Amino acid sequence: MGVGAPSGAEVTQKGAHVTPKGNRRTSSRHVVGQTELPLRHPAAYVSLYSPYGRRRMWWVAYRCPWCNFGHFGRVHSEESVEGIRRSGCGRLVWLVVARTYRGEVAA
Repeated sequence: MGVGAPSGAEVTQKGAHVTPKGNRRTSSRHVVGQTELPLRHPAAYVSLYSPYGRRRMWWVAYRCPWCNFGHFGRVHSEESVEGIRRSGCGRLVWLVVARTYRGEVAA
């Protein structure tokens, strides 16, 4: 074993750690609630605003988990919001709808 290597870790010729034995992941995905999230993209919980008036697209607003700034976007349908997207700062995030704001209902 290399110097400073955790017990049970495999070590390559150059001393780099590969993976600890017994701690191998069986899946690259985990379940949070009902949505499967990839491990490498952090979740951004979005507010979804419905089309209203002359506006024909849905608006999306969220706080980026990478840079902590607010980003905005537009989508054509409510169903196409969730998934992996590139945020305004250029990093990939997994969008999950936290709340939906619908327009006024005509009485």
